Amino acid sequence: MNLGTWAPPTLHGMAARLVSRQRLLNLVISNVPGPQVPIYLAGAKLLATYPVMPLGETLALAIAVTSLGGTMAFGITSDWDSMPDIDDFASDMHSAIMDLKKAAGE
Repeated sequence: MNLGTWAPPTLHGMAARLVSRQRLLNLVISNVPGPQVPIYLAGAKLLATYPVMPLGETLALAIAVTSLGGTMAFGITSDWDSMPDIDDFASDMHSAIMDLKKAAGE
């Protein structure tokens, strides 16, 4: 069971503030599972979600992952001064995910 999905927003906010004050931390990765059934608003189907995670004072990189209807979306936020090669990182991450899909037979 993923207890993070049961935590109220207040606890998520408290955790975010705590993480943003950490001095030994430079990367945060968050996974927020979304609904696996179709979602509609005013008759329009939600097709995608795009996660964004803000950077704290000491963070160089934040990766947010969310899912919707059997798909996953990744949001990558970085400090340009700390990671000027973020485009290479994103490309390498995409290649690694494709390798995992191939290994899984998809």
